[in-house]
Order: sequence, then C-alpha cells, then structure tokens
Amino acid sequence: EAVRLTDLAQTLVQLIVRNLFERTADVRWWATDPALWQALQEPGRETVAFAAERLSAINRFYTVYLDLVMTDLSGKVIASANPHFQRKLVGMSLAGDPWFRAASACASGDAYIVDEVKFSPLHDNRHALVYATGIRENGKLDGRMIGTLGVYFDWQNQGQAIVEKEANLPPQLAEKTTVMLLDGKSRVIATTNPTLLFSHFALANPSGQAKGSYYDNNGSIVAFARTLGYEDYDGLGWYGVVVQRTESDAAIKTAFNLK
Repeated sequence: EAVRLTDLAQTLVQLIVRNLFERTADVRWWATDPALWQALQEPGRETVAFAAERLSAINRFYTVYLDLVMTDLSGKVIASANPHFQRKLVGMSLAGDPWFRAASACASGDAYIVDEVKFSPLHDNRHALVYATGIRENGKLDGRMIGTLGVYFDWQNQGQAIVEKEANLPPQLAEKTTVMLLDGKSRVIATTNPTLLFSHFALANPSGQAKGSYYDNNGSIVAFARTLGYEDYDGLGWYGVVVQRTESDAAIKTAFNLK
C-alpha cells in the first residue's frame, strides 16, 4: 500500500508541474506580442486599449488564469485582462510586489520568474501563482526592457483539482486520506483538508530522499514524492504527499476490489 500511495504522490506532483511548465512558455511568448510592446513604446489611448483587448482575448481562451497584468518600468499597471478587476487595477502601482521586482531583473526575454502560491489581494484574495517576465523593445529577446507582464495562474481551482479530482480515491479511502501538495518551503499549498492550507508540513525526510514513505506518530502512512521537474522547468522542489490512516490489508483490498 505504501508503494501505491508513493506512486500516487509522484503522479499528482508531476501532473501539476507539467501544467506549470506550460505557464513558463505562455508568459514569455505573450510578452513578445506587438500589442503589448507597442502600448509601452507609444503610449496612447488607442495603443493601450488595444493591449487590454489583446490581454482579454488571451484570457478568454486560457481560462486557467485569473488575470494577465502589464506594467511599465515603474510598476504602474497599464493594462490588464480580467474586466472584473480592471477598474481597480489599471493605474495602480505594483512596484512593491515581489513578482514585479523579480521580473524587472530578468536578463533577457528567455528569462522568467515564479512567485509563490499566495492570496492575491487584487483578485478578491483568491489563491494565485504569478509567472512573470520583462516586455522588451520591439518584442526582441535581447531588446531593452520597457515593462513587465505578470500572469496570475488560478491556483485555487487548478491546485484543488489536482488533490481532489485527479487523486480520484474511492469514497471509503478518501475519507481517511489527506492528499497534499507542498512547495519548496514545505508549505501546504493544496490539500483535501482545508484546515492545513498554508501551514507548514513537517515531512520526516532527513536524508532528502526523492520519494518514500514512513509511519507517523499516529500510525498513519505518509507517502511522499518530490517533483522530477519537466523539460527545463525544475518544479521548484515541490512534493506530493499522501497521508492515510492505516487499516488491515483485508480492508484495503476490499476498498480497491482486489483479490
């Protein structure tokens, strides 16, 4: 059973990391869109309106994002995608936001940054994960930086879908199992037990194993697996963790319809 749960932990963390690899491509690609860099190079009512229109069009088709936000070099929001938040956002300064500061330091159009999963006060405190990069003159990878693009991944929906829907445990196992994703700081960033969200999970893994299992002080199996990364995305050291109250082998076989 420990092996099965460890495999589940590995599968779940790899699913989300593959998904997030796509986000690293999205933000770098969209930052080269002519509508964006033209609005920053030639700011005016028409160019800015077209940039906002373009961002909104992208967001309509890429529904995994809460919002796409473009700033100038000072951190002022020039245009954003989600009409529900535009009135509040446009003109606001994000100069103090960690993602903006990090994106402003990107050395080329190949570079990007990832913030940590957290509440977004700009988006009704929904949980978001921001990927960001610089917008460059004429959309060139080595062009002078003229602004930034931050894409707000809808972590609240997507992260929860991984631990609940993708885990897909039979009801009799789900009720005694907690499925979690941990970030590189061992924070619980998605879980089937809401009381644990954003708390620190003390994974007993002193030797730094990539995956394994053990019994905790309550006698539950704790199975874990660190992301393997995907392509050039290292996965940020995230873990999948499955904690299950133990029962007899007979009960487990019955739950899985095993002979």
